[in-house]
Amino acid sequence: MKKFFDNKKNLYYVLVVSIVTLLLGSQALVHVQIGQMNTDGELINNAGRMRMLSQRIVQQSLRIYAGEMIHEELNSTVSIFKNHINFVQKGISESLYLDHESDFNKAFSLANEMVVAGESVLADKQGAKLAITTLTKVESNFIEAQNRAVGIIQSKYESKLSYLSMLELALAIVTLFVILGEVLFIFVPLHESDSKKKEELELAVTRLKEISKTVAHDLRIPLGSISSICDLLKDEVVFKSKEDKKLFFVMGDAAETASRVASSLLSSEEEDAFGVDKVSTIELNALVEKKILTMQSSTLFKNRVIYFEKFGEPLIAVAPFRLGKVVLDLMEYYLTSSNKEITVKVLQRESSVELSLSAPDVSMSTSVIGWVNSDSPSVPTQSLSEEVERIFTYAKETVSASGGWISVSEDYKQNLTTYINFPLYKKG
Repeated sequence: MKKFFDNKKNLYYVLVVSIVTLLLGSQALVHVQIGQMNTDGELINNAGRMRMLSQRIVQQSLRIYAGEMIHEELNSTVSIFKNHINFVQKGISESLYLDHESDFNKAFSLANEMVVAGESVLADKQGAKLAITTLTKVESNFIEAQNRAVGIIQSKYESKLSYLSMLELALAIVTLFVILGEVLFIFVPLHESDSKKKEELELAVTRLKEISKTVAHDLRIPLGSISSICDLLKDEVVFKSKEDKKLFFVMGDAAETASRVASSLLSSEEEDAFGVDKVSTIELNALVEKKILTMQSSTLFKNRVIYFEKFGEPLIAVAPFRLGKVVLDLMEYYLTSSNKEITVKVLQRESSVELSLSAPDVSMSTSVIGWVNSDSPSVPTQSLSEEVERIFTYAKETVSASGGWISVSEDYKQNLTTYINFPLYKKG
């Protein structure tokens, strides 16, 4: 039995059947109670009318003795009186009234005497005087006995109503406890189980996203490098056969495709969290610190040094996803191009904020020096790889949309620095 109830499904069925049974039982009691009220109500009504009819029999008998011809009226009254006696006798035949049998027998005996006397008045005018004497003598005793009988019936009626009401209330309470048990033993554990499974699923999804993001991050740069190398060497390498050349280009195309897939995966992760073009007010330092941690968590760059210097706690209005991608792209470009550390700075000025990224021994192109995106229509492409052009074109679009500008400078030691300037967001 314990094993049966340990199964939540079985327990659920038992509780549901119990609730349905209790509800049906309550409804059945209500119908029984209504039927009992109707029956007992008629019983009380008939017993009460017998007192009125007894008085009418006496009155009509006296009128006949006085010479009035109302025999039909008396005959009708006596007939109705006899019907009421029979109805009340049947109604009190329940065991509920056995302890008051003597009281009812006395009332019925007096009632029958009145019926006999009334019929005597109708049958024999000469014997009417004796019959009337009997009626007047019996009437007062009958009314007294009938009052007691009506009181007993009404008392029993109220007791039955009270009992049925208490029984119905008890069934309602039991039903509530069964429903409470269903909630406590079925729905609450089920909700807790669902919540736990939901948390586990969310944790698994989060871990899967973290793993996929890390893998994509680790693969994107090497794959991009392979693609770039293949692109640079395609006109310089002498291939022994057409098959070798075909395989070389297939390798380059595959590396480029895989790199784009990895980039798309990283972009979709960020897009789900922020929305690509959704602009919001952010703390620039917090965004940069997060992207530095992301970069250092990559196995490809985990041993590389990234210095972060911040001056102030500036707020800017920008699309977080786009700016985060710009910061990551630039750090990857610098870390890939230089074997030394890179420096990231955030400088808050009176009405603007400057974000700069720099690395030593990185030479991009003299054609980019002094480039400012608010004036130049596009990034010079004649001496840049497609990857570098993509990075700086995307950066230009992102910064322009936020009302800022971007420029790149290179000093005589081939130290490359990218400057990004945003308007300072001021509250109010």
